[in-house]
Amino acid sequence: MKKLTMLILSLLLLFSLASYGAPQKETITIFHAGSLSVPLKLLTTAYGKLHKNINFALESSGSVAAIRKITELGKPTDILASADASIIGKMLFPNYANWYVKFATNQMVIAYRDDSLYADKINKNNWFKILTKKGVSYGHSDPNMDPCGYRTLLLWKLSEIYYKNTGIYNNLVTHCPKSNIRPKAVNLIALLETKNLDYIFEYKSVAVQH
Repeated sequence: MKKLTMLILSLLLLFSLASYGAPQKETITIFHAGSLSVPLKLLTTAYGKLHKNINFALESSGSVAAIRKITELGKPTDILASADASIIGKMLFPNYANWYVKFATNQMVIAYRDDSLYADKINKNNWFKILTKKGVSYGHSDPNMDPCGYRTLLLWKLSEIYYKNTGIYNNLVTHCPKSNIRPKAVNLIALLETKNLDYIFEYKSVAVQH
């Protein structure tokens, strides 16, 4: 997966350079999902060593927020790397883009520390019960700004079907205060590491990276 991601992103950079005139352009601007921060940093660092006349300006945010920088704020960028390919067509076509490449898939996970409350008891059958226990704190990203946020809510809703329990979604929404919601999913990592949250909903790639 990681090799495939690097390969496709390399192609995206090459296409961008070809379109905008690589020899004259000193800076390549990339608006990207927070979940892509680590691989993009590795990629641009490696690319920069091979092409010393190229600098990269990486700007991380939720994918929806990244697109709104283009469509609502009129900010220019050379590459948009979204965590949800479908919103590119919905929000950027036809005025701001006419093509995109799907280069990877991901999974949703619940990330936690070894000393998170009830970490020794949580499993695939009881996680939604553990999260709503007294004293347990959990968070997710803003569904209006970040695909990981609305995928978290979708996960909760689909869980009602999977576990045949119609109360899961409302219980999880009720027990998650707004103070536990952040603009992008990667912002939650620090809250987990500093023990401000016991559990967070993340992409598997981000959990593995951290």
